[in-house]
Formats: sequence, C-alpha cells, structure tokens
Amino acid sequence: MAIIPAQNPIVFDVETSVIPDIEDYRDDLMRVPGRYRDPEKIAKWIEEAQEKQARFAALDMDLARVVAVCWTTDGKRLRGGAAPDFEAEKTLIARFWSESANLTKIGFNILDFDLPLLVRRSQYLGIDYPFLELSRYRHPGSTDLMQVLTFDGKINARTLNFYCKRFGITAPPDDMTGADIPALVSLGEWDKVKRHCGVDVIKEWRLADRIGVIDLPEAPEPGAPF
Repeated sequence: MAIIPAQNPIVFDVETSVIPDIEDYRDDLMRVPGRYRDPEKIAKWIEEAQEKQARFAALDMDLARVVAVCWTTDGKRLRGGAAPDFEAEKTLIARFWSESANLTKIGFNILDFDLPLLVRRSQYLGIDYPFLELSRYRHPGSTDLMQVLTFDGKINARTLNFYCKRFGITAPPDDMTGADIPALVSLGEWDKVKRHCGVDVIKEWRLADRIGVIDLPEAPEPGAPF
C-alpha cells in the first residue's frame, strides 16, 4: 500500500451524540420481527433493542448528530469547537468543509465514520458538501490512519490510544472516551466535549507525523502546544 505523505494536511476529529428527537423514530426502530409471537419474548426483544439503541445511537449515521469538530493544519493551532445546538452544528460543519477544501483530510477511522457522518449531517441540515470517494482502496484526498496501520484491513485494528502508546506518542491528559460524550452533552459540559475532541486531534497529528503520513516543509517540534 503506497502512501504519499501529505504536504497539505488537515487532521481532524469528530465527536457525536444522539439527536434530541430520537423518540420520534421509536416505532421505525422497534419493529418486532414477525417470527415473535410470545408476549414475553416480544417484551424481551423490545427491551434489548432499546438498550442496544441507547448504546449505539451516537454511532448511527441517521440517529447521531455532530457535537464537536476540531482540526489543525499545522500541528500548532487548533480550530473548530463544540456545537450545542443544530444551528451551531450547521455552522461548524460548513466551516470545516470550507477550511478543508483542497487539503488532504487525515484522521482515525474517518473513511468508515467521521467523513460519512459529516456528509449525512450535511444532507439532513441542508449544508453544501463535497463529493468524496470513501472506498477502502480508492479515497483520493483522504488518509485514514486506521487503514494505514492495518494495511487496508489485512490485520486487526487497535484503538487510537493503543497506537499512540505503542509508538511512544504523548498528548495532554484526557481520561474520557467517545462513549462518554453523550453523557457530557446531557450535562452541558461543552468545554470537556471540546477538550476531548482537541486532544484526539493532537494524538492523530502526532501519530500521522510519526508514521510518515505528513510531510510539511517545516514540521512542528515534538510537543508543540496547541
């Protein structure tokens, strides 16, 4: 797999939560399979489906919304922020598309999640978005660190934190994960949401630089503050 190091990178990360009107789609999401007849089995199926939906809705392209996008083009300045409501989300996504135009988009798992989600939210919110090729083997203008590190899926993928630890990459302390974001959103902890997103961008930039995905004329010194 040949990777041409990007001289025009934009490293970014997206955080998500659940759309606030998810209950409006409960009937569509809770269609009990026709093979179930016993009331107790039906009740159990519904309970398990609701639990699964609660766990994974923030990762569902049609049930999630973007609550933060952060990015950097030089490894020093962090841009973007959090989106407490739909109008802020719309503005933030439109700004990302504008600032990432003609740049090589780099991130972790962006082909399967971040970029498709940004496109889907753009469709729902009425935002102009670029045409992106996102297939595993053809995705000009986008470099997925997960795909690079797994040789296009030939080996099992690890987490971003695993790779950072394995490559000796340091970043500001952050004890949160993406799974914590919906709870932080419900509590209105927007500074923590933005911080977690920003820390992930720092990790991704340094990981990309470490494995040769980025080739800037003047690479930032290790540990350069954002």
